[in-house]
Amino acid sequence: MRKLLIALYYLLVQFLPHTRYCALCTKIRTRFVYHLLGLPKEFSIGSKVENRVYFGNFDRIKLGKRCEINEHVFIQGASIGDESPRVLRRLQSLRKWSHYEQADQVFPRSP
Repeated sequence: MRKLLIALYYLLVQFLPHTRYCALCTKIRTRFVYHLLGLPKEFSIGSKVENRVYFGNFDRIKLGKRCEINEHVFIQGASIGDESPRVLRRLQSLRKWSHYEQADQVFPRSP
């Protein structure tokens, strides 16, 4: 049954159109990939798998929550996801990280 689902993915599901305005095809593709990997449906919420993504071996791939895979990609034996968007996209201020006294004087670059 799993080989039939993999064949269905490569023959039909990966070629579903990709549009910015209708995310239904992307949701179908994402849920299908997560089902093939044997992951819970809740993991696919917030994730996105674009069209024409090729997987080398479904047994050696691990996808986490909030995972985004762009189109025209070949993935073989990878672990992707499980990072919060706050950690990935937001830079932290370095001022609060130091336990030492902060210097008030700024030295200019020398020529």
